[in-house]
Amino acid sequence: MSHDCSAFIEQLSCRLDAELDSATSVRLEEHLAGCASCRARELSLLAQGAAMRAQAASRLAAHEACGEIDLTGFSARVLRATERAAHRPSLAQRLAVALRERWEHQRLFVSTGFGLSLAACAGLLLFEAAPSWRTAQRGSQLLAAQLSPSTQAAIDTLELLSGANGAVFEQPGETTVIWVTEEAAE
Repeated sequence: MSHDCSAFIEQLSCRLDAELDSATSVRLEEHLAGCASCRARELSLLAQGAAMRAQAASRLAAHEACGEIDLTGFSARVLRATERAAHRPSLAQRLAVALRERWEHQRLFVSTGFGLSLAACAGLLLFEAAPSWRTAQRGSQLLAAQLSPSTQAAIDTLELLSGANGAVFEQPGETTVIWVTEEAAE
């Protein structure tokens, strides 16, 4: 077998199944006329196919004789089955099957991906929340040092009466904001 034969060898089974177009079939026939190796391979494939069909026919005849196989109405049953198969399920049904198969066959990857996504979202939320909390804490410490004595007395009175912690954001000449929480002071 030469290097040129490899393309023709692939076409041999297509020819046996009658799947070649006429131009390719003519080229293959011309090659087979001049190549003894490829012709021998074709004859071998033909003999193998004939032997398999003969063995299948003898087995079928033996099973039919014993009454193990009943082929009456076989073609009608096949046609009914193909008609039922022609009904295409809805998109929701196909999606449910796809997700169920994905979960059954790739459970580890799906759950790992979901867990990593969840952890990433939680990390982003914490990362975004942390700077504003630090800024508010630092701002209240700076402003507490600049409070007027009357404002500081009002906060102390509020803390004593309500048991809450308070902070005041006061800027001279602007609105005073009093922040009261029920959390314990650190």
